[in-house]
Amino acid sequence: MSLQCRYHSCVLEWRQLSNSAQASAEVKIIDANNLGALYRFVNKRIANRSSTGVIVDGNSRFVTDSAEKKTNLFNSYFSFVTDNDGILPNCRNVNLQCILEGMTFESVDVLRSINKMKGNCCSGPDGLPPLLVKKLKYSLCQPLAMLYNQFMSVGYVPCAWKSAVVEPVFKKGVSGSVQNYRQISLTCIVSKIMERIVSDRITNHLVANNILHSAQHGCLNHRSTTTNLIECFNDWTVCVQDRRQMTVVYIDFRKAFDVLPHEKLFHPLYHYGIRGNVLLWLKKLSPVELIRPELTLLYLT
Repeated sequence: MSLQCRYHSCVLEWRQLSNSAQASAEVKIIDANNLGALYRFVNKRIANRSSTGVIVDGNSRFVTDSAEKKTNLFNSYFSFVTDNDGILPNCRNVNLQCILEGMTFESVDVLRSINKMKGNCCSGPDGLPPLLVKKLKYSLCQPLAMLYNQFMSVGYVPCAWKSAVVEPVFKKGVSGSVQNYRQISLTCIVSKIMERIVSDRITNHLVANNILHSAQHGCLNHRSTTTNLIECFNDWTVCVQDRRQMTVVYIDFRKAFDVLPHEKLFHPLYHYGIRGNVLLWLKKLSPVELIRPELTLLYLT
């Protein structure tokens, strides 16, 4: 038996043991008939533990007691942080082998997307925890596939999917400044399942048309920061052994995901063959609508 087969066998065995242990623990909690233990078990999986301390507003005043005032400060910053200069990026010429204008969803695609979802994540505006969907995945995969096919056939996004619970996550620097926080949008679980499938289809389209650069390591299967570091370390080692000069340049795109206008993303998507209902669906799901103050909810404690 090859090492890869042994590895997959061990992974399967570990998952079965883990699921069995989790199911046994849940049965014990139910059989114990202890209401407090049941609430503690549930709260560990759905409770939001985010916290925000003292925030300084534009007039250098400290906001400590009012969650509503903190919410307004974060909403004002997150809503207008995007800087759109109206200049669209230049795209290189690509000989497209195929065009991605539509897609169909099968129950196996939905099941695979649900399996990749973490069960301990927080719920979105619908209040449905991911753990519930994972437990009912075999019953939900077929109805969800039919629902996704209907939405994609007309490029439609439900209004509920455009709402999000926005959680400010502190990154670095002074914790009292809203500029040192990143917004994490907690959207509906059903929307996330479809988004993962669409993302995988787009990635496959880009790979099939040889659009992604060979140095791309992020957001690809079997590639990560680890493979990137290994490749860099190998190149540096070769340079040192050959006694050649080497220059390393690090570029930090500060808050790139927060300030990038989405029109600059839709333009290259169309240029690289992602069009039709797929592009229309992505535009309607644009996170621009998720950070408008009237659609934003902040969990602040």
